[in-house]
Amino acid sequence: MEESPGNRAAIEKEPSTKRKSRFGLVGVIVGIVSPSAAVLCLWLGPIHPPPPIDEVVAEKAVGIRDAIAAFQFFILSIVALAVLLVLALLFYVKEWFRCRPVSPGFLSPETRSFPKNSD
Repeated sequence: MEESPGNRAAIEKEPSTKRKSRFGLVGVIVGIVSPSAAVLCLWLGPIHPPPPIDEVVAEKAVGIRDAIAAFQFFILSIVALAVLLVLALLFYVKEWFRCRPVSPGFLSPETRSFPKNSD
């Protein structure tokens, strides 16, 4: 039989007798099941039961206590740094007054020198 363009088209349109791979079917099934499983988990809610209320309250109380302690430590450290800054400034000013050059005694009457009259 001679192959012509018309015969080739007829041959290609015939159903293939090759066995198809099962990976495609498995992929489709997994692709359908996984979103439905995710939606089902959202509809059902949490799987494990919630902890008792006294345990939740105790954990919150401990968390609040720790937060207050951390904040108090923060405030205490800021106050300590402020005190150290004031002390450093005081020592700096004291040292500046101690080490500055002695001013001439132009304010005391003993050291004033008036120009003499040249009459």
